[in-house]
Amino acid sequence: MDVIDVNKFNIEETKEFLSKICNKIDEEVLENASLLVNEDQIVGMMSFECFGNNALIRYFIFKKVIDEVSLLKLFQNVVNKAKNKSIKNILSFIEKEDTIPLFKYLGFFPIDKKYVFIDENSILKTSSRNASVYCYKIT
Repeated sequence: MDVIDVNKFNIEETKEFLSKICNKIDEEVLENASLLVNEDQIVGMMSFECFGNNALIRYFIFKKVIDEVSLLKLFQNVVNKAKNKSIKNILSFIEKEDTIPLFKYLGFFPIDKKYVFIDENSILKTSSRNASVYCYKIT
């Protein structure tokens, strides 16, 4: 499997991939997306939205089970994109507890959500208030 960036040549295919899962697609977030491709088919993607020097994972979607090496390649590509934008931390709001081991495997660690603000709003006052918050520190 290969990891590629979303670009003008694959943006429509990326939107089609997302439209099967998401009702609303944030095109600005697609600029920060990395795709996992197998035989010219998108099988997964990860993207983030920037908030100052922090980023929030927005799309983390897979069409099929992928191997650990491919997952790490995809994540490293996202980290490199974030670094290039001077991002220091990548956050993930985890709604499904069974995905926590996946984030831990990637190097995320839990943080106290009472210190998490998005656009000056406490996460505790948003629809994500029941999510676990995990952070990946970019070095």
